[in-house]
Amino acid sequence: MDLNKEDEYIINIQKAESNKIKFEVNPDKTSKENEPASNNIIDNIKTAEDSNQLSNQFKKPVEKIENYNLIKPKKLIFGTKKVPKRFLSYKLGRPKKSRSKTRDLRKGRFRKVNVTPKIFNGCKTNMHNFILVHAKGIDLQEPDINEGGKNNHAYWKQVSNKTLYEIYCNTIPKRFLGDTQIEEKKGEIRAQKRREMYSKINKNKKEIDAILREEKNEIIFKGLLFKDFLIPYLNNKTKIIKTHEKYGLIEIDLKGFETYSQFNNYDYNQTQKEEFKNHVLDIINGNAKNRKRTKK
Repeated sequence: MDLNKEDEYIINIQKAESNKIKFEVNPDKTSKENEPASNNIIDNIKTAEDSNQLSNQFKKPVEKIENYNLIKPKKLIFGTKKVPKRFLSYKLGRPKKSRSKTRDLRKGRFRKVNVTPKIFNGCKTNMHNFILVHAKGIDLQEPDINEGGKNNHAYWKQVSNKTLYEIYCNTIPKRFLGDTQIEEKKGEIRAQKRREMYSKINKNKKEIDAILREEKNEIIFKGLLFKDFLIPYLNNKTKIIKTHEKYGLIEIDLKGFETYSQFNNYDYNQTQKEEFKNHVLDIINGNAKNRKRTKK
């Protein structure tokens, strides 16, 4: 009997269905070994004791760390070790603030020869301010007393013995109207021409001559010497007391006159200032000697 293709296909399917292996599972027999373990904590709770233990675990308070320094840091795997420097080198230029400065008290601004003009000029400036306040109605230029050079003790002694009239009227300032027209740049010829030119326009002399009619002003400018201000300045006194041949006893209260106690306290300490003061007093009294220069 000849079968067509469709009948053959159906017969083959029936044979395949009959050859299948049937696995029957008994629903009553459950294997605990085959059951997967539950990841949920609640599913693992078996008894009331387990549940109480679990609840106490969640209620346990978290310990607070009061001192974090007690926590020990983890050890570093790779450590570093400082190697001391064998050679110390300092950079040139201005030293750091943390590094103490080495000062040579025999050089620069610590030398007596350099401090002496500063003391004379400091006293001169305070004297000038005092005169402008007490000699009213006068317009004076501050005199320049640095003509003789800082190394000449004889010059500074001469300045200290000058009257205030000589200090203001006979000293020539560094710059005045017309001094640039002098052709000579240096030398005694230029100095002589400057004196002649300045004598014609001497403003301080004209101002002082106009007020000398009053006795008070005459005593100040012709009865007082520069050292009459310099000595109280060095000794921190605020009063001038002296006897004059012409004017008799002179007493002047130096109100507002700044003394040596305010002089360069930032640059010099009290021991140094005391040494500088005694040096200037020696110059005034003629006890200081000029330094002799060694021949090369």
